[in-house]
Amino acid sequence: MNNPMPTPNPMRMQPPANALDRLAQEQSKPEETTEFEPVIIVFDSSSPAYMQGLDAYNLKFVQDAATAMDHSLQQRGHLFLNELNDYLKVKRTPEGQLLGWISNDDSPGRINISVEKDGDVIRAMPNVQGLIQPFI
Repeated sequence: MNNPMPTPNPMRMQPPANALDRLAQEQSKPEETTEFEPVIIVFDSSSPAYMQGLDAYNLKFVQDAATAMDHSLQQRGHLFLNELNDYLKVKRTPEGQLLGWISNDDSPGRINISVEKDGDVIRAMPNVQGLIQPFI
């Protein structure tokens, strides 16, 4: 019996277009510094942790996230951005599985989060160190 060859998926032949693929490509170039867009986490009513009308509570919650995640970083030695997203109860991102923080004797990492309030939206801007997978 004659089995036809499967038709290649043209989407698999396309050059990488998303940020995750770009980060992976840049990682393969050790001489160059990997740069990425600043991380902005939108903390608003889409998060179950957000409390409508309680601005001070929401700002404190985001700042407390930095403290809690920093403790995890110091204990484990690494922390992915998606772990911070989980704490804030916002959606995970593909980049969040690559970016994060490392803390060891050579590089005592710390997590800091700058915040901007715009109406009912808080923009959390963590000081992500960069790609951490190669260091784990």
